[in-house]
Amino acid sequence: RERGLVAQVYDVLLLCQEPYTVQPSSLKFLVCHGFDFNKQCSSGLPYTPGLVEHPSKQTVHSLMAAILRRGCPVVLHNGLVDLVFLYGSFYAPLPHSASVFLADACEMFAGGGLYDTKCIAEFHVREPSSFLEYIFRKSQQASKKMQGKVNMTVSFAEHLSPALDHVVHLPLGLAAAPSHPPELEGWDLLEVCPTYASLGYCPKPESCGKCHDIMVVLSQEGKKTSTAAAAASPQQQRGRKRKRKARGEKLS
Repeated sequence: RERGLVAQVYDVLLLCQEPYTVQPSSLKFLVCHGFDFNKQCSSGLPYTPGLVEHPSKQTVHSLMAAILRRGCPVVLHNGLVDLVFLYGSFYAPLPHSASVFLADACEMFAGGGLYDTKCIAEFHVREPSSFLEYIFRKSQQASKKMQGKVNMTVSFAEHLSPALDHVVHLPLGLAAAPSHPPELEGWDLLEVCPTYASLGYCPKPESCGKCHDIMVVLSQEGKKTSTAAAAASPQQQRGRKRKRKARGEKLS
């Protein structure tokens, strides 16, 4: 069976009404990745951080209140800083202790729950890497290998409706899983950048000279796992097969 999810990916441009500090490196990073500061200044939704006297008159506060009131699940990736921003901007001034912050966060998202995919990948699934593209692509491959269970697919809507000045639609092309192994001659002999394979980026991609292809990373990882499994004792192989069968994976 196959079930599909249709996702819309977009930025909601916000414009803080109080002075704030930014790092030059952060500004450079955002500009290099296409962020439009002119559009933010001209079309961003104005908001006042923390508690406001009439939250219904501020669109962003109303949106946050609606999410909490409806008990919508909130999914983040390495999202502690995002959570701190949401709390301090749209809920209340940041408290002086971490225990109060954590207690309030649990209360805020008690309805739908709060999920961090990086935390799940590192501490529950124990993946060797946990950057977002790695987790997405590996999960995409695992979904296709499921036996007798639902195969989930994700497609991305091309247009956001209705069109709003303060909403920037981000077109993505991640619906189809790339070929595995990749259609690249000699992929198993390529030297993968260890920093990219671990963190998902390379500080010097122009001069690195090594491979920065996520499918090559996953394919080489899968080959090493298969080689290690083939070298395992019969008893170890039977144990691994039982675990794979319990997870619903196909057995070769």
